[in-house]
Amino acid sequence: MLRDQFGHELFTVEDAIEVTKRSRFLDGHLKRLTLAAAEKARHLEVNRPSGARQFKEGKGITMRFV
Repeated sequence: MLRDQFGHELFTVEDAIEVTKRSRFLDGHLKRLTLAAAEKARHLEVNRPSGARQFKEGKGITMRFV
C-alpha cells in the first residue's frame, strides 16, 4: 500500500501514518512490522537526522522505496 502510494518519492513517518489511517494497520504494525522490516531488507532507504530514533514522528525522518 505504501509503495503504491509513494513509489520512489520521499515521504515521512507522518505521511505513512496518514495513509495507513485509512486501513486496518495499527501504529505498531506500521513501524515495527512494515517500515523497520523494509529497512532491514534494504527495500527502504531511511534518512534520520542526528538523534532521531527508529520511526518516531516529528523528527524529520524521510524515506523512500528503492
